[in-house]
Amino acid sequence: MLISETSHANTLLNIRGQTPLLCAIESGSTSTATLLMEQDHLSLTCKDNMGSSVFHYATEQCNDIVLSRAIALLKRLSSSASRITALQRLIERNANGKTPFVIAIEKGSLKCVKYILSSKWLHRSVGIEDFINADSIKTAIDKD
Repeated sequence: MLISETSHANTLLNIRGQTPLLCAIESGSTSTATLLMEQDHLSLTCKDNMGSSVFHYATEQCNDIVLSRAIALLKRLSSSASRITALQRLIERNANGKTPFVIAIEKGSLKCVKYILSSKWLHRSVGIEDFINADSIKTAIDKD
């Protein structure tokens, strides 16, 4: 219903600045989240009022399926500006000072860590040092 009403369902926001996609991830609805991402690839560029993106939400929920699909969909963004924005979302800190990679480490989600580190396309676009840095190493040590 939502998708048939508008092709840009991810421009709809709740009071926390969450799009339907972010709400779907937060509620654990993997199939809905995947459908929303597939329908509107620009949803990968959205973030909420706390600066958390689809990548932050996926790692917070330890949802490796949504994370891997989001990373795969990065390649399909039609404009290079959109692709750069979405890639920025993958490495930027939210209001809590955490990147999606650090969240994945904190949550102990090895599958999420693996998807971030194993994407060859991603590492041609973003330097590995954007993921493996002092913060992520400290978090890994603190979490054993």
